[in-house]
Amino acid sequence: MLIVRIAGPRAARTVGKVVAALLGGSFFITSQILSHADRGPRSTNAMTVLFHRLRDSGLGSEGWTALPGRAAFGDPLAALLLLGLGIILFALAGASLQRSFLSGYQDGGVKLSRSTARGRPMARLFHAGLTRSIFAKEWRLLARDPALAFQLVLRIVYMAPILLVALGRGSHIPLPSALAFYSVLVASQLIGSLTWLTVSAEDSPDLIAVAPVIKDDVDTAKLLVAFAMAAPLALALPIVIAFHTVTGAVATVVLSAIGGGLSGVVELQFGKPGQRAAFAKRQRSGSFVAGILNLIISFAFGAAAGVAVYFLS
Repeated sequence: MLIVRIAGPRAARTVGKVVAALLGGSFFITSQILSHADRGPRSTNAMTVLFHRLRDSGLGSEGWTALPGRAAFGDPLAALLLLGLGIILFALAGASLQRSFLSGYQDGGVKLSRSTARGRPMARLFHAGLTRSIFAKEWRLLARDPALAFQLVLRIVYMAPILLVALGRGSHIPLPSALAFYSVLVASQLIGSLTWLTVSAEDSPDLIAVAPVIKDDVDTAKLLVAFAMAAPLALALPIVIAFHTVTGAVATVVLSAIGGGLSGVVELQFGKPGQRAAFAKRQRSGSFVAGILNLIISFAFGAAAGVAVYFLS
């Protein structure tokens, strides 16, 4: 209800997906950092200390906090108290939020125009040159579906344990080398995914197939779009590496571009146009071979970047 009030009923679903992705990724990263924290023996890490403090305070074993546990083990009084509390909360939520929920639901179904046509409304939809037209189309499609973009970014968040393992206890891998490996891995995977998205989410593949344009030009334009979309994330870690070694940062950027370009070419060769909703539902219909090749390319160039930065730093 708060998201609906802040973002409006039309955008609440997209904003909700983005917020859920950020919260899920944050909890995941936090849990991994705590579990890999290098602060002495495993028995004294942050999670263990927190557990002992909660147990010593009696949380969950004394007073009202013990009700869920007692109910789970068959205490009828505790079960009745929890059931009554749930019914009361349900009634209060329904009575207080019914009007707001109904209003938001009705407003969300209204088909509102995104913009008001002024002057020459169709002129902004046309661009000089094939590359600029495809570039504008793909950017517009991604802007209309930010939740899909966050799903792509969230896949990168779940690769973070690779970096945490490399920098964990007993590891002798220097920080710049680990960052270079992770940077190239992320850039290659992201560019490949974005390239696959531009291919699988093509609105009019038949129209492009019969258009008087060269297919290689279309593929090049789609690959450039993927590079442009991935550039902010692909350049983040090389900037950090540059504080340790400038030549290593340059090598990381170059290997990221080569690895990402090869991943994009693989997706262009094996990808097939499909429904854009397939990616949102995690039902990728691309080639299994393409996935394996992209994984090999990402790890190979990531390892090369780590070795290069190690010798250049």
